[in-house]
Amino acid sequence: MSKLNPILAGSAQSIDAYQQAIAQTSQAVAQWLQQPEMYQGKSVDELRERITLDFNEQGLGNQAAIERAIEYFLKDSLSVHHPQCVAHLHCPSLVISQAAEVLINAIDDPQTNLQLTELAKEHFPHLQIISRARDVDHYIKLRQAGVEAPERETFEAALKSGRMTLEALGLGAYEARERADLFRRFNLQMVEEMVAMAENDAASRVAVFTPLRSPR
Repeated sequence: MSKLNPILAGSAQSIDAYQQAIAQTSQAVAQWLQQPEMYQGKSVDELRERITLDFNEQGLGNQAAIERAIEYFLKDSLSVHHPQCVAHLHCPSLVISQAAEVLINAIDDPQTNLQLTELAKEHFPHLQIISRARDVDHYIKLRQAGVEAPERETFEAALKSGRMTLEALGLGAYEARERADLFRRFNLQMVEEMVAMAENDAASRVAVFTPLRSPR
């Protein structure tokens, strides 16, 4: 039995060391749970410096190992119980989101997708977010949340289907592609105008943009 690590034995010293380790750990977790703010993360340089650890054959000993775990693991762990936390952003230690450059948001449910985007923008503003949008309404909300170019799930597929239909009806491939590109530009411009509207509910958008579709 090592003097530094006396837990793995049945002696009174081992039992006492075990109880001390459990008490020390429980106290640290209890203090961590009472912190008023959610962990916000550190810079990439700070993380690189902190994860540079020196190892030796003898080890640290129970008390020092627990103190290091508290300092390097517990203090830098995301509080998944916190009301502002989303489980998709959770990483056990050192919040890898601080080192990431891109977040791909492919969550299917629009509300959950939007919540993740908003939390990522709030807590990890350096991240570039690539997100899919279920429909135009979802696209508009993502744009207003700061996503530069959401990808609508069926938009490109619909354009391709339309182009293939024009070709099947006898239109040349080049002209069919030109018409699809023209529609893409017009549609994106119209949707971006919706994004910029002050009153951005479905009824307001219909009132403004329905005349554009009406026959003249």
